[in-house]
Amino acid sequence: MSEPFDENYYNHLLTLLTINSRAIIAELTSIAETHLDELSTIVKLIVGRIRRCLPLYKLYLFYLIDSIVKNVGSPYNVLFSSELFALFTETYTIVKDSVRQDLIDLFKTWVNARTQLDSELFPSRVIGSIEKFIIKATTIPVSSDSLLREANYLLQYVIKIDSMVEGEIDGEWKEDDKNEIHQMQIVRNKMVWEINEIHEKLFISQRDDRERDASNVAALNITNANIRDELVEIRKTLDNHFHKQQELLRRKESQVMESIDKLNRKMEFSIDKAWFTASDDVVVNFMVSWGHRKRAEALVEGPKKKKVRFE
Repeated sequence: MSEPFDENYYNHLLTLLTINSRAIIAELTSIAETHLDELSTIVKLIVGRIRRCLPLYKLYLFYLIDSIVKNVGSPYNVLFSSELFALFTETYTIVKDSVRQDLIDLFKTWVNARTQLDSELFPSRVIGSIEKFIIKATTIPVSSDSLLREANYLLQYVIKIDSMVEGEIDGEWKEDDKNEIHQMQIVRNKMVWEINEIHEKLFISQRDDRERDASNVAALNITNANIRDELVEIRKTLDNHFHKQQELLRRKESQVMESIDKLNRKMEFSIDKAWFTASDDVVVNFMVSWGHRKRAEALVEGPKKKKVRFE
């Protein structure tokens, strides 16, 4: 019969894990396997220790998690997975570059790993989130200046798109088109607020640049990568609005031209039935001004043969 689980003893062993000690990791893993009934407490102790200990000790606790989930498996892997993304990303941003590489190497062993029961070591969604984080953290950093320039451009882009329909919304639009334009304007107003928020973040970031150490630079790179992704999505939406409004304006222009054509046809009918004669220079010139020169000429060439000066 095994000894009862001693929380204080387990916590003490965790505090001793200040080097990559196989013996301590093996002992902690064995206790975790023996006391499955205490798995919630054990997971809580390990997670708490990672968050409290100095950055240079955190990697060894990840090695412990790795040992437990690979040797014991379920349900430890399930419980750890709920905290894994936050633990990994928080640790990555505050440790040295050499430790970051060790974390990446450890993560690579999780990607296709299976438990002893042939289930996923960690859920694919968690693995995918960590992988995206690593890609952002290891790509060429995006400067705050370039992000500010892009944000400023997008604000000007919003103004340009708004001006396309400025003063037009109350014109002869179909009701569906009016509603679509209105909804796009609501979305753009929200985007202006988001861009201004990004501006504020970037200004604060530039102000604090001189005080950054190496770990904070990594955090900045990740923040800037996230901001870049936000700006990319905003630009995509604005491009979509621009093309939609162009199409709506073309549609409206077509409707207006159709209305003018109908009016012209109506005018032609009225002229055919008109009571006035070519002797009225004003009327004839009016017809010419509306594009009815041939009709006016036909009237002039009637019985009276009056010469009319076309202006």
